[in-house]
Amino acid sequence: AIRRLTVYHEDLVVNNIHSIVLALVQEVKNLRSQVSRFALLTFGDLFTYLKKFMDVDLDLAVKNILQKNGESNDFIRSDVEKCMDKMINNVTTSKAMLALLNGGASHRNPLVRRTTAQYVYKCCEIMGPGKL
Repeated sequence: AIRRLTVYHEDLVVNNIHSIVLALVQEVKNLRSQVSRFALLTFGDLFTYLKKFMDVDLDLAVKNILQKNGESNDFIRSDVEKCMDKMINNVTTSKAMLALLNGGASHRNPLVRRTTAQYVYKCCEIMGPGKL
């Protein structure tokens, strides 16, 4: 339902973005893989359609999405990477870089740190040497 609201009624989602992000974070943490995957897909749609409006809760979302990347399931990791690609391409790049660094640079899991470094590098490429 949130995915449909995001596409067709963006104003409703923007007005309630914080509560939606909090609910989705709980679903990303869910141990059921299908529930977690749909939450990641929903975050991807939020990043795609709401763009700069997602900057407000970006730290919370990115931290939990990166934490999900530490799991051993390859299909979950691929969904996390798709979600992160959508995030990098649609939100403010400097805020995305800060959220990545805050959420995963000092994480205990090496997979999370690797993914963080990969997307920080992509942010640097997008920003270019002038803004960096």
